[in-house]
Amino acid sequence: MEFEEEGYRFHPRDSELFTYLLRFIAEKDLCDNDFITECDVYKQEPWVTYGYGRHCGGQDDGDTNIFRYFISPRHKKKKSDKRFCRVVGKNLGTWKQQDKGKWVRSKQSKPLNMGRKKSLNYDTKMCCPDGGKWLMKEYVFCEAILRKFENSNFRDYCICAIKTKNSANPSQSSNVSTPVVDFSDEQKLDTEVISGVNSVEPRMDQEYKATTPINIVEPVLQIPEASSSEEKINAL
Repeated sequence: MEFEEEGYRFHPRDSELFTYLLRFIAEKDLCDNDFITECDVYKQEPWVTYGYGRHCGGQDDGDTNIFRYFISPRHKKKKSDKRFCRVVGKNLGTWKQQDKGKWVRSKQSKPLNMGRKKSLNYDTKMCCPDGGKWLMKEYVFCEAILRKFENSNFRDYCICAIKTKNSANPSQSSNVSTPVVDFSDEQKLDTEVISGVNSVEPRMDQEYKATTPINIVEPVLQIPEASSSEEKINAL
C-alpha cells in the first residue's frame, strides 16, 4: 500500500501515540511508516521544527494547520530536578504550558491511565511566519511506566504534535487550543498526579518485560523480572 496516495491520513489516537512512544523508549521499531520524526523540538523555532516533520497524508499544499508528529527529548534544568525546561534555543522563545494536562487512558474494558497530554503554545517576541500561533500537544508517560525503564537512555523522551492556529480564520482552528490560564509553578510540575485509577495497563508487563513489574491496585499482576536486556522488552 502506498501511504502517500491521496485520501490517506496519519491521524493516530492519543492512546496510539503512547504505544509509539513506548516502543521508542523500549528501542523497538515504531512501525509508524516514518510519519513520526525524531527531532529535538527545543533546539529551534517551531516553524523550523515543523519543516523537519513528515506530511501526514493527502495533498501537501504547505498548510501548517495540519499536525506533524515528533519524538523529542525533554531537558531538565538540573539532573536532580524533577522539572523540565521548555526554553527554545538560546532564549528564542518558550513553549508555555496552558493546562494541567489530561489523562490518556488505554482502550480496555477497565480503562487505565497511561500518561498525560498537555497543551502548550509558543511564546516569543519574534515575528512568527504568516502571523500564525504555534500550538503543541505533549504526550508524557506517568512515572509508574517510566520506572520500568530506569536504565533506558530514552525515558525522558516525549511525543509532540505541532501545528499552527491561524487567528485570521477561527473556523479552521483545532480543538487543541485551550484558554490561557495562569497556573502556579506547583501545578505545572512535570510529576505524576495522584489518581484513584490504576496508572498503567496490566498487559504491559507481559508485552514489555522491563526492569521491574508495576505495582497496580487492580488487578494484582505478578510478573517475574527478565534475566537479560534482550528479554526485558518483547516486541508487540
